[in-house]
Amino acid sequence: SSSQRVSLTLGRGELIPVTRQSLAWNTGTATVVRTGAVIAFEDVDVRGDFSARGALALSLDTGKITTANLTITVPENLDRGLQMVSASGLVPLRKVADGEWRIER
Repeated sequence: SSSQRVSLTLGRGELIPVTRQSLAWNTGTATVVRTGAVIAFEDVDVRGDFSARGALALSLDTGKITTANLTITVPENLDRGLQMVSASGLVPLRKVADGEWRIER
């Protein structure tokens, strides 16, 4: 099937997850590719207090991660929240070091 591809550039921003602790970044880029019922975020490079590098694909049908090779870095005070996410099994998340996590599938 054919693909649709878009380049994404992020300016400064933040995400406030359920933990209510802000995840802020300064800059970011990624390529977003849609092929059928899968949307992939490729060449992800987000930098700041929250950073992410790698790739991740989601099923549009289920909302679940189909493939991932993404490293995220967060302030160490967010490790506990990510530990709970990891333990839930909802996201294939593994701690690499303090403040550094990998999503792999």
